[in-house]
Amino acid sequence: MALLSQLAAFMLSILLTFLPQMPFLDVVTERLQDFSLSQQAKEAITDTQRAHVAKVMEQTNAAYGNLTVEELAQQLEEKDVLGFAPVTWIPQDYRALAVSYVFAGFFSINDGLNPVDVFQMQVNLAVEAQIVARTAFTLIEDNYLKCDACAHFRWANNTTRLFGFEASRVHLINYELAVLVVQPVIRYMQDRFNAFLQEGKNEAQARSLAMVESGAYALNYRELLLQGAEDFDGWNETFGNAEVMDLWNNNQGRLAAVNASLPGGSYQQFLAHWDNGSLIVSETDADATMEKRQFIFENKSLWHPLVKP
Repeated sequence: MALLSQLAAFMLSILLTFLPQMPFLDVVTERLQDFSLSQQAKEAITDTQRAHVAKVMEQTNAAYGNLTVEELAQQLEEKDVLGFAPVTWIPQDYRALAVSYVFAGFFSINDGLNPVDVFQMQVNLAVEAQIVARTAFTLIEDNYLKCDACAHFRWANNTTRLFGFEASRVHLINYELAVLVVQPVIRYMQDRFNAFLQEGKNEAQARSLAMVESGAYALNYRELLLQGAEDFDGWNETFGNAEVMDLWNNNQGRLAAVNASLPGGSYQQFLAHWDNGSLIVSETDADATMEKRQFIFENKSLWHPLVKP
């Protein structure tokens, strides 16, 4: 009876939250898939994994200057990092962005990258690329995706120049994966934080413990996404046009950085690539074509952080 009540509540939440925006059957399928991945990610957490994650999270926190998610979100908002988009952003968006920044770094440090390099790539160079892109193009809706393409190309190009092709490849893929898992991670983090408070922990203790739990959960969720993407149908369900655009343009930026025959800095190289049509310039099927999707899928190092070229 309790299980039936929980299922009924879950289905009701689907109806109340998503029915006005999406067809009912699509919503049910999508939410059940998310729910299944979330349950599997929770159940896979072990004490051994918690101990490992605690060490990696400590390195991540140190690299990020021991900033809380809220403090990092405030810094990103003050720098207007999301200001290039033709929409109005709210504090919750910056909090989600900050969580993505932190867990992208956590993934990469877990995968063996230098923590200090990771911070430079994720915070300093990512923000710099966004600001340069926003400054370079008039902020009208038609140029939003050009800003996005420029930011990703420049980010990949400069991280490759400073930290090498492999570090850039691993980290920028991990950022895309962090974006994919950010919403379930935020929900899980909040649930665990509240649970630890109820157990009598103070806020600092609850926050620290929740971050460790969320780190283990995020690693498991990432692994489940990557496993599900092993066949082309599963890959297409995991990576939407926005991710395909970013993965493609990131790779173009990296290749340009190591091509000695290409003159100029990252911005000049971006303009040349934009003009010659080698970038994905929109999040439409017309640009993120099935041919390009197939190319990325078959070249696994373009979307899997642990598979080298």
